[in-house]
Amino acid sequence: MSIVGVSGKTSYIGAQILDLRGQLDDLQTQLSTGKVSTTYAG
Repeated sequence: MSIVGVSGKTSYIGAQILDLRGQLDDLQTQLSTGKVSTTYAG
């Protein structure tokens, strides 16, 4: 496996983590305000 391949995989995982972070922040906001965000497809 090349270093480029590993780097690409790491970047992909990092992007997924950031996306989950955003969803978590949205959910925390919903809990604190009692409002449901229309951007969350849950």
